[in-house]
Amino acid sequence: MNILNPKVALFFLAFLPQFVDPHAAVPALQILCLGLWFDLVGTIVNVIIAVIAARAAERLRHIGWLGRAARYVAATAMGTLAVRLALAERR
Repeated sequence: MNILNPKVALFFLAFLPQFVDPHAAVPALQILCLGLWFDLVGTIVNVIIAVIAARAAERLRHIGWLGRAARYVAATAMGTLAVRLALAERR
């Protein structure tokens, strides 16, 4: 997930080098370790979010009107965005 995320590239280019000791024997190894740690923590957070979302979906699956309401809200939002886009003035 993070490979195509431009924020991750920005993080590695802007913030990560300040934590690397330039006088270390192998600074590239420090960058690798910090990158792996960042990826591990991000993966753990994403797994936790996925588990919570799956449990919430399982509990809410039995409420029929909630799914219909969510579809109507999503359709209304997409329709509103489509109308705004169609009526937007070109610059």
